[in-house]
Amino acid sequence: MSKKIICLFLSLITAISLVFFSSCGGDNSSKESDMSSSSSSSGGENEKNNDFDFLCGISEPYATSTVKGFNYEVASELVGAIGAESFRMWMSLGTLYDGFNNGVVLSDEKLSEVSEFGKQLYGSYIESLASTSVKEIIGCGCFLPKVTSTAKYNSDKPYVPERSLSENSEYAEFLNKVYIIFKAVAKAFPEITVWEMGNEYNSNTFMTTPGRELSQRELADIYVDYMYFASKGIKEGNPEAIAIPAGFAPVGGIQSVQSFYELIYDAIDSGNYPSIGEKSTSYRDYFDGLCWHPYDGDNAVVVLGDGTNLNLDLWKKRNDDVYNVAVSHGDRGLKVWFTEFGYTLGEGNLIPSSAADSSITRYNVSGTYYDLNPASEEWVCNYSRAYLEKMKEMDYLHTLGYFRLFCSIRGADWNGFGEVYFGMFLEPDETVNRGFYPRKNAYAIRKLFGGKGDLTKYSSFESL
Repeated sequence: MSKKIICLFLSLITAISLVFFSSCGGDNSSKESDMSSSSSSSGGENEKNNDFDFLCGISEPYATSTVKGFNYEVASELVGAIGAESFRMWMSLGTLYDGFNNGVVLSDEKLSEVSEFGKQLYGSYIESLASTSVKEIIGCGCFLPKVTSTAKYNSDKPYVPERSLSENSEYAEFLNKVYIIFKAVAKAFPEITVWEMGNEYNSNTFMTTPGRELSQRELADIYVDYMYFASKGIKEGNPEAIAIPAGFAPVGGIQSVQSFYELIYDAIDSGNYPSIGEKSTSYRDYFDGLCWHPYDGDNAVVVLGDGTNLNLDLWKKRNDDVYNVAVSHGDRGLKVWFTEFGYTLGEGNLIPSSAADSSITRYNVSGTYYDLNPASEEWVCNYSRAYLEKMKEMDYLHTLGYFRLFCSIRGADWNGFGEVYFGMFLEPDETVNRGFYPRKNAYAIRKLFGGKGDLTKYSSFESL
């Protein structure tokens, strides 16, 4: 995830004094009598779980998980328990290719075949998800292959070589490797029907050049080239697959996503792209659908209240404005994937706690203890209900990817406190006999998604 403008709100949140009152949603620590112990959804394979016209899904890292006690089989079972119909799976070069190293340039020949380890690893993930309610798997290909000038840094920071118009440049070499990789992975995993070409590549957080920040224009120039070569590889690897952009982040509010799409469409219309090789003005040579992350900076990504004062009409308008960029270029009818969307808590949303607290929901974040506040937990549920209901008005929406399944203490290490509490389940903590414990929002999301599974099966540490 990118910084999602969380930092802009955290200082405000910590100053807010919350009134602690009992939740009106009941105790979620006990198993519900009407819940099946199976994690799969009810009904036939093609039966819709809910009354939404779009697929309701979950976005959660597997191979690169930093969640304590992560187990992909447990994770997939909980995905199915909630009733998710779509799942977004992050994929990285280090898990797909033998001998990958940040300081090594892998040959084109090496990149043309996914390793047996990679096939088995992601194959096991796909198999576990296919046994649940999931109907659509989105492969998020975070592929920025190394060339000589970027490998010398020996860093996992996503360096991109200097953009060049020369066919003999490292930039041309980089783009060719992008094509080879996407062709290889699309061929290796035919079960993945949608390929997201990176993650938030309109942000310097995920696509940058050593020593300087790239402007939105510079990022767009690179990314239009990137999409062309990635999409070409995807179609050659699996002609049935759909290619979508890299879930653009609202780095300057959702309005910035609108501006970025305008840059992309204008670049393609110019006839000067891709920068390397034969030019194309056909949008379908670059992408088959649209994709962005509509985190709501206007109402706050960090939960600020009980949800009654959310300006959802403004939020919808921001997203409609993004879509209308495509409409203005003749792309009406193109479908949209929200591969990440959610909200989190700030310190002011929580109850200060201590190591002596035996509550199963006590959480240690960077050495400080907190407990869940029933009021804030109910507020998060209100957000879920309100936003998903509003999404019903977006007739262009194909898939919602709710971020995320698990809370992650490690999130605070790179992006601050606000990154921790996006998840529906807390991480395990043996000191309070906690396994993957469902927050109230897990129940709210399950009801919205139409899930029928048991959310408490792995809630105690002893059950793991």
